[in-house]
Amino acid sequence: MDVFNAMRSFLADRILSPSPNQVKSGGPDTPDDSGSPTSATENPDDLVVAELTNVAALVELSVASGPQIASERRRSNAYFRPKYRQFRSDICMSKSTWEEYPWLAFDMFKWTETYRVMQDTGRLPKDQDHGPLPQYWTLFTAMVLYVVLLQTKRIIDCITEDIQTRLNGFPNLPSVPLRARTVEMRQLGVAKRHIVRCSEAFNRLLENMTRELSVALGEINKESGSVEAGEY
Repeated sequence: MDVFNAMRSFLADRILSPSPNQVKSGGPDTPDDSGSPTSATENPDDLVVAELTNVAALVELSVASGPQIASERRRSNAYFRPKYRQFRSDICMSKSTWEEYPWLAFDMFKWTETYRVMQDTGRLPKDQDHGPLPQYWTLFTAMVLYVVLLQTKRIIDCITEDIQTRLNGFPNLPSVPLRARTVEMRQLGVAKRHIVRCSEAFNRLLENMTRELSVALGEINKESGSVEAGEY
């Protein structure tokens, strides 16, 4: 199983194609729990997917129903609509490697967090200020990142378990000379080394994401603190 293709298919088919009936007709604030495919189930992971599907539908409604004409009191959200749709397109159509793919979700999450913090602290340049984030935007980007990482880890774990199960059929494989190994034995050896590297790469990915977000937010807070100190 290819990690990237499995992840992209999972998101495209189960998350990022919310249908109108996944949100109650009464308004965009209440997810549908009336028996639709996103209703609560006993599987915790299905609950996460159901919630994200509903949030995606709510964000879609939010960016679609926002103001189209800017005014002195409220700016247009026209910036967020194409940004949201481009993000969905990138997630579903990307041809990145599996290691690069989670960064699509992370980059949007990081942009959202830095935008929010800079706006809250008054550090957002005027030409980059597009008004408040649409309703549910922050929750949506965080949940997409969470599900991408969760499912990528799960796929790697499933592949690892499958390889180990097959290796159990060759308990003496380490002691079998290379020249005496069958094609299946050699393929299993290659597959095991590959999935170990995938697991190590995933752990590095998590560390790098944590570090990058921490540095970005730390710089904003540092600049904000310097400005406040200069005012006294």
